[in-house]
Amino acid sequence: MKIYLVLIITILLNSCNYRTPSKDRFEKITGVELSDSIKVIEDRFEESGPDYGLSYKISISEKDCVKLTENIEKSKDWTKDGNMWRFHKVINGITYDIVFFIVEHQILYSEELI
Repeated sequence: MKIYLVLIITILLNSCNYRTPSKDRFEKITGVELSDSIKVIEDRFEESGPDYGLSYKISISEKDCVKLTENIEKSKDWTKDGNMWRFHKVINGITYDIVFFIVEHQILYSEELI
């Protein structure tokens, strides 16, 4: 019975074109949590057959910016470049590029499968 339930849920999610929220994707790939008070400036998903592109731009408060900077500094995956932090990773053919603009308190997340 449980197998049927899982199958039905999977079919419903696929038919509704469900995708994991960008905030969750960011947190999973970076291991860095974002505050719930973020402001989404842009959240775009483009699909072309099996390939896709996702861009996500958010604004965070100054307080959250300080906390985020502290968490990023502890991570080995980020590199500092002037007034910004950069994250680049390729996993299973998916390229993740993230730029955290410290002064502007903004994050630009890009994910592509090509």
